[in-house]
Amino acid sequence: MQVLLDRAGFSPGEIDGESGKNASKALTAFREDRGIPAGKRGNKSLLLALGASSIEPIVHHTITAQEAAGPFNANIPRDMLDQSKLPGLYYRSVLEQLGEEFHAAPALLKRLNPSARFTLGEEIRVPNVSGAPRGYSIAQITQAAGATLQANYQTLTGASSAYADLVAAAKAVAVTSDNPFGRWLEKISCVVDNSDGRLEVFGVGGNRAVWHNWQEKAHSGPWSGWASLGGVVTSDPVTVDNLDGRLELFARGTDNALWHNWQTAPHAGPWSGWASLGGIITSDPTVVCNSDGRLEAFARGTDGALWHIWQTAPHAGPWSGWASLGGVITTDPAAVVNSDGRIEVFARGTDNALWHIWQTAPHAGPWSGWFSLGGAIESDPAVFDNSDGRLEVFARGTDNALWHLYQQTPHAGPWSAWTSLGGVLMGDPEIIDNSDGRLEVFARGTDKALWHNWQMAPHAGPWSGWSSLGGVIVSDPSLALNSDGRLEVFALGLDGALWHIWQDAAHSGPWSAWASLGGYLMDDSAIG
Repeated sequence: MQVLLDRAGFSPGEIDGESGKNASKALTAFREDRGIPAGKRGNKSLLLALGASSIEPIVHHTITAQEAAGPFNANIPRDMLDQSKLPGLYYRSVLEQLGEEFHAAPALLKRLNPSARFTLGEEIRVPNVSGAPRGYSIAQITQAAGATLQANYQTLTGASSAYADLVAAAKAVAVTSDNPFGRWLEKISCVVDNSDGRLEVFGVGGNRAVWHNWQEKAHSGPWSGWASLGGVVTSDPVTVDNLDGRLELFARGTDNALWHNWQTAPHAGPWSGWASLGGIITSDPTVVCNSDGRLEAFARGTDGALWHIWQTAPHAGPWSGWASLGGVITTDPAAVVNSDGRIEVFARGTDNALWHIWQTAPHAGPWSGWFSLGGAIESDPAVFDNSDGRLEVFARGTDNALWHLYQQTPHAGPWSAWTSLGGVLMGDPEIIDNSDGRLEVFARGTDKALWHNWQMAPHAGPWSGWSSLGGVIVSDPSLALNSDGRLEVFALGLDGALWHIWQDAAHSGPWSAWASLGGYLMDDSAIG
């Protein structure tokens, strides 16, 4: 039964051959989703819906050279600091790697293969989990959204309400840092451009799995519709494009470790399935691609310091162990690659000033140590590389206006003083570079509309001043540059669906009307 549920996209957790609570919950969820009554009366329909008559739950598998190659480490310490001293967070054994691959407890694999040594070329019996998880229809997601909204609203307020009442109430709710209902509806998606020019957007659904939706043609619709990538995550998803053209997705799991999932071919599935990178993190992760093609991930640890982990080869594992970069940070980190190939990371410190740290050589340490850039900021910082090679950082100030400062020469200081760009913002600002080299910043206004402000010339001021793009959004925006040079913006609407708006021409208006991509998404404050 566990295998059939796993194949159907209703994960029972680790497949162990036992009838535990997770399997029971997954079975109940599957029955409810398919409208199958509980008890003996519905058992025949249940087995038919799960494909029990046509799917062999156990199949044969021959251990490959890649699976047997390692490296492995049988003695991984539990402490994150001790883990940082290891050359990499490898699987403990071939058996553990096979357990991850086939969603199975190592103890189950041993029971299925009592005489096996789990070595190269050996044929073993494994759970048949190769079937692709199915996606849900938008109608099903919306139905789940109503139940989830009502449950969360009742938890937060002690009152019951119909979904329609919640939407009406949301229109009157000020989304502020001290409002629990408002705080629940924040940034929920990330969007990235596949190497073949198709945008793909990711978010966290009401079931805490990561969902995605993509353009079916380069820089244009139609869109695919929402499909699940599984997992149970407790942070915003972050996606980056490997040097070989494969997207890789990162998020924090329920164990507070960093997990990842990746395309197994350039700009295409199937996806690998979720795998843990270990660690204990307390922020959303941020991931960048080093100038030599190796991904590097950053997050705040339980000690408030910045920790990082990286691929040891371009676009491939194994990954290093976690290592600390010190400091005490109070926001999600923001990382960027300077025009000379050095990563630089920014975060707010305990004094509310902006602090930064950087590699002292392209794609390599040692790191500089932490230095303050001053200011008093109230949001996560957003950083972008101007088209002339100078970094520029943006954040919301104590007056809720947008403030910025920038390097005065390419990839180097000194830095300018902080300057206000005005406005009254809610949430975090988001920045993107137009195809003609002009930065453009987007943020949610006090009227819940999307507002933007842009440089009037490539990599330089003056700035345009704030202008509204309308809409009623309840999240920070997510931004993308289409492969034909048009900006596209995504945000959560009052109905829990993802909405988008785009430039009608490369690096310029007019803008389209808002359009819905459907679905139901939430953010880490709802699922953590």
